[in-house]
Amino acid sequence: MEFKGGHESLLRLSTMIQETEGDNLMVYKGAFDRMPFSMIETYCEGLSEESPVVKKKIRSVFVEMAQNINFYSLEQSGGCGVGYISVNRSKDGYTIISGNTADEHHFNRLNTRIKKMELLNNDTLHGFIQKLMLENFDYSENANIGVVQCAIIANSHYEYEFVKTDNGKYFITLKIEVKTIKKD
Repeated sequence: MEFKGGHESLLRLSTMIQETEGDNLMVYKGAFDRMPFSMIETYCEGLSEESPVVKKKIRSVFVEMAQNINFYSLEQSGGCGVGYISVNRSKDGYTIISGNTADEHHFNRLNTRIKKMELLNNDTLHGFIQKLMLENFDYSENANIGVVQCAIIANSHYEYEFVKTDNGKYFITLKIEVKTIKKD
């Protein structure tokens, strides 16, 4: 597949992956289609020490972030998006990090949603997602509703970084932790 958009040099492992404390369990980088989905299915089944609830949370967050790579990456004319995704074991759970290119419209929408989500707790996030679903009832403009759902599932906020490319597009990296250890 030919990469389009002049961002080949940006498809690198983010500093978020490089600086994540804990064990790196899986990284996938490149053209993104059904293969990574199959990989995570196999990986989640191998988390034998984790409860079925934790496995389901990890899988749900991973699938949403993988779908974002596939849906919002600029390479859609080639049949799949291009990006990376990683799963890391952290001291409080599992960290999932994704990165992909996006146009300015999708970047602005994501940036606005994440800034709004930073102001909300898990209880108010439920109300926020319901509001978004009602506003976008026809589902034509429901981008990033899944991002909010992931924050609810993970009971965690996102960290993110972005780089504007030479052609005015963005390379976006998202990081979220699925907590398995409750803090008092």
